[in-house]
Amino acid sequence: MSLRKILPILLFTVLIFGDGLVQEPLKGSFNLNINNNGISLFPNFSLGKPAAIVNASVGKANFYFEPEMRWGLNAKPWSYIYWLRYKHKSSEHFGLNLGVQISYVFAEKEVGINGVLKNRYLATRYAAFEVAPTYYKSKKFAFGIYYLNSFGLDSNGIQSGQFVSIQPKFLNIKVSNDYFLGFYPQLFHLILDDKKGTYFSESLSFNKKNLPVSLTSLFTYKLNSSIAGDNIVWNVGINFHFD
Repeated sequence: MSLRKILPILLFTVLIFGDGLVQEPLKGSFNLNINNNGISLFPNFSLGKPAAIVNASVGKANFYFEPEMRWGLNAKPWSYIYWLRYKHKSSEHFGLNLGVQISYVFAEKEVGINGVLKNRYLATRYAAFEVAPTYYKSKKFAFGIYYLNSFGLDSNGIQSGQFVSIQPKFLNIKVSNDYFLGFYPQLFHLILDDKKGTYFSESLSFNKKNLPVSLTSLFTYKLNSSIAGDNIVWNVGINFHFD
């Protein structure tokens, strides 16, 4: 899908859902994750080295711009993802997120510069949209379905990708008066061009009340897949979050 096709979708979303943007106050948040192993939802885009991931969010009403910037801890680029999202909660128990994005995935390649071969980081461009409905049973449990469809914008990259998952979410699991856990398992199916695979992953967070620092871990298990990548990948990290 070309940029010329994606931009009208963005404009349509603003016109339909953005009528409350003027009245609502501006909201923003920032999260920095430092981990020992950069992992991506798409296994072939994983870094496989210590990484830093910055997630930011700024918006009004239900409309948000949410960039995600990823680097290796050696300061070399990994990927940049620019999300535009509409987040709507129609009731206490039901919410729906819609999003579109442009992303850049970097890889080190040998290129000729003035007749000399040198290593340079080159970016492959992608576009995608997402649909994510969630049912909130209570403050401690929610259940979501997530769908992402991606398109390669360069001929040397993956041309088509689909990701669908079911996501139970166990929120605010009390450990003591001041400490709590979040547990987020998911079963997902991934299609990349002519290859496909099924995976199970689980994410765990350990938090202290009123402290903007938390510990996280992520494990992903390959159940059955023709997509390149390790059978098990995992990381541990530390989060710094500010609103």
